[in-house]
Amino acid sequence: MFDISIFYCLQALNKLVKKEKTPILMMFYAPWCGHCKRLKPDYAAAATELKGQATLAGMDVDKPENEAVRRQFNITGFPTILYFEGGKQKYKYGGENNKQGIVDWMKDPQPPVEKAPEPEWSDVESDVVHLTDETFDTYMEDHGSVLVMFYAPWCGHCKKMKPEYDEAAATLKEENIDGVLAALDATKSPQVAKRFEVKGYPTVKYFKDGEEAFGFNDRTADKIVDFMKDPKEPPPPPPPEQPWQDVESEVVHLGDEDFKSQLKRRKHALVMFYAPWCGHCKAMKPDYALAAKALKEDEIPGVLAAVDATVDRVLQSKYDITGFPTLKHFKDGEFNTDYNKGRNLDALVEFMKNPQKAPPPPPPEPEWSEVPSEVSHLTEDTFSSFIKEHDSVLVMFYAPWCGHCKKMKPAYQEAAEQLLKENPGAKLAAVDATKYAALGTKYEVRGYPTIKYFKNGEMAFQYNKGRTTDDIVAFMKDPKEEKPPPPEKEWSEEPSDVVHLTDATFATYTQEHSPVLVMFYAPWCGHCKRMKPAFEEAATLLKTEFPAAKLAAVDATQYRDVSSKYEVRGYPTLLYFKNGQKEFKYQLGRSTQELVKFMKNPQAPPPPPPPEQEWSEVPSEINHLTDQTFDSFVYRHSSVLVMFYAPWCGHCKRMKPAYQEAAEQLLKEKPEAKLAAVDATKYKELGQQYGVRGYPTLKYFKNGKVASDYNKGRAKDDIVAFMKSPQVAPPKTEEPPSKEAKPAAGQEDGWETGDVHHLTADSFNTFMQQHHSVLVMFYAPWCGHCKKMKPAYLEAAEQLKKEKPEAKLAAVDATQHGDLASNYGVRGYPTLKYFQDGKEAYNYKKGRTTSDLVSFMKDPQAPPPPPPPEPEWSEVPSEVSHLTEETFSSFMKEHDSVLVMFYAPWCGHCKKMKPAYQEAAETLKTAGPGAKLAAVDCTKYGALAKTYQVRGYPTIKYFRSGEEIQKYQGARDADSIVRFMTKPPTEAPPEWTEGPSAVVTPIKTIPAFDKFVQSHENTLVLFYKKELPKYTQAKGPFMKTAAAFRDDNSKEFAAVDCEAVTDLCMRVGIIPESLPTIKFYVNGKFSTNYKDPVTNVDLYNFMNAAGSVPVKTDNREEL
Repeated sequence: MFDISIFYCLQALNKLVKKEKTPILMMFYAPWCGHCKRLKPDYAAAATELKGQATLAGMDVDKPENEAVRRQFNITGFPTILYFEGGKQKYKYGGENNKQGIVDWMKDPQPPVEKAPEPEWSDVESDVVHLTDETFDTYMEDHGSVLVMFYAPWCGHCKKMKPEYDEAAATLKEENIDGVLAALDATKSPQVAKRFEVKGYPTVKYFKDGEEAFGFNDRTADKIVDFMKDPKEPPPPPPPEQPWQDVESEVVHLGDEDFKSQLKRRKHALVMFYAPWCGHCKAMKPDYALAAKALKEDEIPGVLAAVDATVDRVLQSKYDITGFPTLKHFKDGEFNTDYNKGRNLDALVEFMKNPQKAPPPPPPEPEWSEVPSEVSHLTEDTFSSFIKEHDSVLVMFYAPWCGHCKKMKPAYQEAAEQLLKENPGAKLAAVDATKYAALGTKYEVRGYPTIKYFKNGEMAFQYNKGRTTDDIVAFMKDPKEEKPPPPEKEWSEEPSDVVHLTDATFATYTQEHSPVLVMFYAPWCGHCKRMKPAFEEAATLLKTEFPAAKLAAVDATQYRDVSSKYEVRGYPTLLYFKNGQKEFKYQLGRSTQELVKFMKNPQAPPPPPPPEQEWSEVPSEINHLTDQTFDSFVYRHSSVLVMFYAPWCGHCKRMKPAYQEAAEQLLKEKPEAKLAAVDATKYKELGQQYGVRGYPTLKYFKNGKVASDYNKGRAKDDIVAFMKSPQVAPPKTEEPPSKEAKPAAGQEDGWETGDVHHLTADSFNTFMQQHHSVLVMFYAPWCGHCKKMKPAYLEAAEQLKKEKPEAKLAAVDATQHGDLASNYGVRGYPTLKYFQDGKEAYNYKKGRTTSDLVSFMKDPQAPPPPPPPEPEWSEVPSEVSHLTEETFSSFMKEHDSVLVMFYAPWCGHCKKMKPAYQEAAETLKTAGPGAKLAAVDCTKYGALAKTYQVRGYPTIKYFRSGEEIQKYQGARDADSIVRFMTKPPTEAPPEWTEGPSAVVTPIKTIPAFDKFVQSHENTLVLFYKKELPKYTQAKGPFMKTAAAFRDDNSKEFAAVDCEAVTDLCMRVGIIPESLPTIKFYVNGKFSTNYKDPVTNVDLYNFMNAAGSVPVKTDNREEL
């Protein structure tokens, strides 16, 4: 942690406090603490800045051995930060939890400022009645229906519930609902709290006619109001979850006392370190228990064990457990390896069949400059002299990790050798631009490989020809610069009858001419280019056939204001305008005839159908399974038919009704037979696991295992008949047979008797010592790939016996000799390893034909080592500024105009965009020095991604003066980015489009709201705050639903920003915690709150049934 001192025990801490002359700030933390993790980067940065002036230190006090530290300094929560000076503790840290806050506070340490006390709830005006020990009984006698909240002023859950409770009390009063909401401060009135056994806060109890009736557990205003309308005792809460160690299973539960002794008795043990409250642990438990049972039933050596790490802290500390669940494999009582495979039944069992240690990393690839060739490798010291010494030089600037460079190397080396013979004056050279960055910068290297030609010591031009040996040699024999093609003419400069509009001319032209069809395009867009001729021809025909109709075009990359106003998201977008107003989007064909026909008789497209509901959301007797529920379901039920489907698959859609009807019939006639379904596009691993190659694929499971593929008819009767009497045929996907299974006679086809040497654990080492060159195939008798390879392997052994008898082919049955396979890291079948002089040399990676095997054994060559990992983007020299959670804010303050690319290192679209982004940053260095391009790795800095609502990669956002203005939607080439940054937007586009064409009307004042809902029959209103993630999720479905009802004049949609129109939101009874809220109005009167999920389907269905929703009498909503 940079300049932070870490201490591990009380003695070391006391020593520091006594001896250190500078002030000390000590953070006491726990490794699992989220607040600590978030503070660490700022704490480390502050330590660096304060180096020499103060000492910042840290100590993990969650370890059992540091219990004394916690007691001495009264540490009850994390992080606790204390200030020491002159050998003594002086203050608790009282600054802000960020770098600048720490630095400022350390320059002038002061005790924490006490916050102004909050007003007591009973002093705040509300409709909640506040009771005391003195008034409680009298009040209860006088009121028949009372809900009482027992609270403590300091309780966080109580504070959260207060606004809801206040709102509910106000609603009861306004709607004349019988009953009262009361509250009692249990810290001030302990007698009543004790009498009613209040043990935690808040505790809510219902009193009927002065007597306690029962408890109440809901904490939202709506639920409280609903309850008081008809007070009924809620169902009893579910029984507390049984401790895992008390649940009967084959999982062995261990603790500090018996951990070592139990594991010593086991050859193999997989141990799950868990926490009882951990959701991932709970989700994994059923599969873990099933796997433990499977190990016992199938007699697989080893056990599955579990340790509650929140109780057994010594074990947690010893094995460095920092998250849950953590799984570790132990062999003969000693730690062997971390378990990093799947958390499902099959993955656990498969691992325990053959537990492996992770293989060591491969040796690093030699640098290109160390490989002998005729290519001259240049450095910053040798570059100038080499270029001056040789008249004609081609230089390849490369990066060791670059795939294109690696592909080009062999051809480049061959060309160098050929030129040495045919044209020795021509030289090929190479520069590692990641090592010699100054050369890369000097010669404007923006991507790899960049190849430049030097003549008489000077850079002449860039090489842009082919990358084959012949291309390079031909060029060096006659070096000539390729002339660039002439720049493409802008469409607006070409003569045609299409009218080209700009931000300035758009509104006037569309008002003066009617109708107008406008094509929003991008100059680089291929679809636009293909459509241009037809669009121009249609404009010319309309000029004579229907002169009033006009075709116009807007370059959306140049004229962003008008494009943004009409929400242009892709190219080409064609919009139809009448009398200056947008009517609708053109969605017909793009030929000349179709365009002309439309303009002569324009018809709006029909409204889109409501989006199709997911099958799993449709009520039926089908059991919809996921990767979490699959294994436990097929194990719990003895007879299950599973349909693997894709939502878009036509055959699946046609089969669904029959499948659902069959499930309903089976429920009555044979309830133990179950029909299930898996969306294989969502749960791909399940599809791969069961060999799903197309849709629908149906498989029959008996007692948890695949018993048969279903190949009968797809009608209801076919499915029911099969499930009543399943005819089991072997499934297509091969599964390992049981241990007792033996291969059928003749199946092995000479495998045991041919020229392949069959080795065992006893004979293996002796055989290896006796033979110089051996290829060993580790196989499993049931493995399909092994069976396919065996004939070629046998034939190769027979051929080698004649042609190279010292080369031997051997085989090991890894299911019989598991320890031997385990020793050589065998994880799958077949695995082929080459041994030389008794030692393992490397894995065989070549083909599996007879000729491949024979060719290899005659001249065994090691496979090339894998390429080194690609360097992080932030390590590659460029003008792009790479930001972190520490540097983001300060960078934004320092620079007025910043474009930020939020990316993930693995993202393909991001990788494609990087060179253009770097090139744009380089260009802007001179063309627009005030503009900056930056990047954030969202896999590292998740908090930034969350703050700026990054939902996919790359997400590119433009910031001005530290404020987010808009998302960048332009093209991803360097020129487009540079154009955008040289004329960026000055303010954010409006949250909602305004004007007659808008499908959702933004409301900005109370009078505008009153007028809008009164003047429409049915109105749905979205109340929101922009920064809330739930609002972003709600906005899309709300917009789509509004668009679907665009032509229905009886239904209107509006949106209200509660930050801008706070008074309106308060008037209609909205509290910040409830946002976003959707309310429905009928003829100006409030009707109901929308409470269904905010999806396209649910909103569409709600508005379709709008006329049947009753109107409420709610004073807050009266206009």
